[in-house]
Formats: sequence, C-alpha cells, structure tokens
Amino acid sequence: MVEAMPEQAKASRLTHGIEELPAQRHVPALGLAVTLAMVALAWVARILLDDSFPYVTFFPAVVLTAFLFGVRLGSLSARLCGVIAWYYFIPPFHTFALDKATFIANFAARIHSLAAGQDLLVGSE
Repeated sequence: MVEAMPEQAKASRLTHGIEELPAQRHVPALGLAVTLAMVALAWVARILLDDSFPYVTFFPAVVLTAFLFGVRLGSLSARLCGVIAWYYFIPPFHTFALDKATFIANFAARIHSLAAGQDLLVGSE
C-alpha cells in the first residue's frame, strides 16, 4: 500500500499536466513563437533529410503544435507547413503551379481524405 502512493502521485501529476493542455493559453505570443520555431525546425530537418516525401518532417510539427497549443496554432502550423512543402518540395519546384499529374494526385488525395472524414462522421453517430 505504501508503494502505491508514489505511483498515484505520478499519475495525478500527469493527469493534471494533460488537463492543462493546450499550454500557454494565457501567453499567446509564446505559443505563436514556439509554433513558428517548430515549423522552421521541420523545414530545416526536411532540407537536411532530402527525403522523397515532401511532408515527412512537417507532420510531427503540426501534430505537436495542435496537441500542445490547440486548434488555432495547429491550423496555422498546418497551413504554413503545407505552403512551404508545396513551394519547395513538390514539383515544379519554387512555384505554386501544378503540373497535370501533381494536380490529379492532390485532387484524389483530397477527395479520399474528405471521404474518409465523412466515414468517420457517419460511424460516430
């Protein structure tokens, strides 16, 4: 019984920490600064990795930002990461123009994600 108390205290601190998310609600400038830093770090990591997947380092930045700071800053992070990935890592590079194959692939991915989201909504009723 004595050993259970420290575990309960740890669990209580963890639960309290999770309940405080999103963090820095009262200091929005700090949340914004950390969001921009995470986007920049993801961008630098993507350049250094030189991987074929344009969004590979941006996904963790978006998820962490949304988890830690909420939907508004997570959405900002997603939009910034999307624009950076599109401009620098999706052919034709250094432009927002899309060739026909890239347009079709992006369009199909968006339709698929909308359909998957609709399935999730229907399944939750």
